[in-house]
Amino acid sequence: GFALACGGGLGLASGAHGDAPDLSAYFGFDPVRVAPVDDDCGPARIADVNGDGRNDLVIVNNRKSRIEIHLQRAKARTEAERERDAKPNEIPPSPWFDRESVSVSHRVMAFELVDVDGDGRLDIVYAGAPGEIVIMQQTEPMTFEVGAKRRVRNLAATRTGFAIADVEGDAAPELLTIVDGKIEVYAFGVDGPMGEPHKLGSDGTLLAFMLEDYNGDGTQDILGVVPEAESPVRIWLQEAGHSGSGAKNSIIGPELRFEMPTIIEVDPVRFADRAAASIATIERASRRIVLYDLLDENVPAPKGDEGLERDALAEVYAFAGEATRDRAVEIADINGDGLMDMVATDPAANGMLLYLQRAGVGLGEPELCSAFKEPRAVATGQWEVSTTALEVFVLSEEEKTVGVSSFNERTGRLGFPQPISIATGGASPVAMASVMVNGAPALAVVVRDKRDHWLEVHRPDAETQVIELKDVNRPPKSMLAGDFDHDGKSDLALFTPNEPMVMVRGLGGEGENAPEVLTDREMPQFGLVQSAGPENTAQLDIDRDGYAELLLADKNFVRACSFDAAKGWRVVEQITTPDTSSSLNALATIELGGKATIVASDSANERLIMMAEDAEGSWSVTDRLRLAGVKPTGLRAGALAGDNEPTVMVLTADSFAIVRLAGRRVTLEPFAVHRSDDEDLREHEIEVGDINGDGYTDLVVLDANEHMCQIYTLSATRKLHFATEFKVFEQRLFEGQGRGGVEPSNVLIGDVTGDGADDLVLECHDRYLIYPQMRK
Repeated sequence: GFALACGGGLGLASGAHGDAPDLSAYFGFDPVRVAPVDDDCGPARIADVNGDGRNDLVIVNNRKSRIEIHLQRAKARTEAERERDAKPNEIPPSPWFDRESVSVSHRVMAFELVDVDGDGRLDIVYAGAPGEIVIMQQTEPMTFEVGAKRRVRNLAATRTGFAIADVEGDAAPELLTIVDGKIEVYAFGVDGPMGEPHKLGSDGTLLAFMLEDYNGDGTQDILGVVPEAESPVRIWLQEAGHSGSGAKNSIIGPELRFEMPTIIEVDPVRFADRAAASIATIERASRRIVLYDLLDENVPAPKGDEGLERDALAEVYAFAGEATRDRAVEIADINGDGLMDMVATDPAANGMLLYLQRAGVGLGEPELCSAFKEPRAVATGQWEVSTTALEVFVLSEEEKTVGVSSFNERTGRLGFPQPISIATGGASPVAMASVMVNGAPALAVVVRDKRDHWLEVHRPDAETQVIELKDVNRPPKSMLAGDFDHDGKSDLALFTPNEPMVMVRGLGGEGENAPEVLTDREMPQFGLVQSAGPENTAQLDIDRDGYAELLLADKNFVRACSFDAAKGWRVVEQITTPDTSSSLNALATIELGGKATIVASDSANERLIMMAEDAEGSWSVTDRLRLAGVKPTGLRAGALAGDNEPTVMVLTADSFAIVRLAGRRVTLEPFAVHRSDDEDLREHEIEVGDINGDGYTDLVVLDANEHMCQIYTLSATRKLHFATEFKVFEQRLFEGQGRGGVEPSNVLIGDVTGDGADDLVLECHDRYLIYPQMRK
């Protein structure tokens, strides 16, 4: 059986904690009301389903394959009416609710109540198992019929992982749900979820999300939760600015990650006098309740080379498709508007992803541009001598072709690549790079036929130069063009996984000056550059002699090298970090404050390291940026955030992140903290509302160990005060029933008694307990 730990009006425990004021007298509840359902009940929602002006309680009953609508009565039943309306072998009907049932064919994981067809009646939209999203339309008052359906593979919706709201600034709402650990955003209408979803999330499994306006701009933002991650809170702000296609007035911004202790609960917190919602969390290890504001601030200044680190905020964009380390990415001004854009291969979609940068916005939503089958490499550069416009080159080993693609101003996309003929019959292209040959633009392409490899240098108005790559038995993955021997002619460094670098010297030369292919055995002092690879190399004129040196990162140092035909490789400069635990695995260069700066990724310590020259000409570490939870596979750099300020792009297997080095950024700032001194508690759930009608925000916190319900209140200055607590039930009352899980499991706040005051509703075992707010 079931019995409450209190009877009649609810007597609340004193709120006095040490010297804290006793606030318990300001909170009280009338006698509890019970809405019995069944084991495994919930989730639930509070809404006026029949349009009579009174809120109803809508509860999922998966045990009976139905959704129960507990309609609030205008007048409570008398005991005589309850006995008269009782059916055989059933509990007498509730004095306060009339129950209606909507039969469903799925196990309901989550649901929302929304007027889908605009007829003024609320409909039910639910996520069911097996994976399907279903609309139950209210065709007549309290008559529900199945409307649209959509099957969704790996649907993993939860009570806090399913929502319908406008998050893209268009005329219609979107449906958001968790699918395979990510958030999928669908266009939504009377036909249900439509089109292909916009997928959010990378590096971790999202278990929940909450929609609110977290920055106070009047639009709905998304907060996602990855509880056990180093950055468990992820926020996507809705940003103004056209998305590039369709009728959207705004876009979903990048994923902002905030480092904090692992958490067990997150909930938005609303204050009557603030435009932006705050955020409440419960930390798993410490059990602290911490409240945060999302703030806009200047990017902190570097802390110098004293070994201090500053936190970097990663603005993360998830790539479509599966995670892969082989995705090719290029940064260039594709559309000629003076802003750097990005193009990346999407092998699974047989296309390219074009991210155009917009002033004030940054890199927006990508456009999928058609390309060859399974594109492997992409490069950008000039092609026609008559124009300075950049073209995009695409390589497909699967279709044995390379092509050149131009930006179309009318469509805002890249055109389908026009093939460039491979000169070596039967060979397949494997790597390419844009390069200048004798002052003219060219495309260098490595092709292979079985174990034989050639380098082809293509120009639109000249004969293709073919160079045999002797002693190259495995296909290179990428190439780097530069003048490494400082002779005024372009060279190419060929990078092959787990193989020594190969260099091709003197492109464009003929006769005695024909290009020379050098393997590791033919380059003296090759050991100095033996660690060179596609992502740990870059170029910089570090000694200001007019020629760029080859930069390479290894262990705890960055080395600048040049090549001499007789003496081989030599070290021009080396910058060594004092931290021997460092493992530098990726490089980029950028100008900061008018000075050339080297950016290196330290994978062992999850950080970016900046190196620059001081006034005396000595190179050293100038800054360290902690980058928790991001595992770089490569770096790019440039002004990519829409504000012309410097940024670093960090590439990962399934995403890229923009790290601002100057300008403005957002951060989470804590403003209230509380921890209970009772070590027997295990707080697990927060709900926010005003449960005593005083106009101040209250927090209701549920405990799983002692089955307590705690109430906290926030003062006018937003200080968090413990107010009172009460025990929901005694554990011994449920012994022997084989029950598990966390109880009470959920809490709702809303007026379900019809008096205009918000009540407390607890989900507990097989029923809902309603604590009516006591009116003074």
